[in-house]
Amino acid sequence: MDFPEARAHVVALLLKCPYETNPTNCYLHDLRGESMKENIEVTKRMTEEQVQHIITMHEKCLSQKEGKRSLKD
Repeated sequence: MDFPEARAHVVALLLKCPYETNPTNCYLHDLRGESMKENIEVTKRMTEEQVQHIITMHEKCLSQKEGKRSLKD
């Protein structure tokens, strides 16, 4: 994923968790709740490393949630 696409992905993650309503143990919990404009501005100030770190943290969390879900099914 190129940097502009990664940044857009982070904006989407700041708007909403794809799994549940803003989980308190989420790396992005405290950043959610801002307007889309503010989320875009925040991500514009992020370095490529920061954006990638957020995506990595999200992927780890998503893997854990999917693992727990498959155990319940």
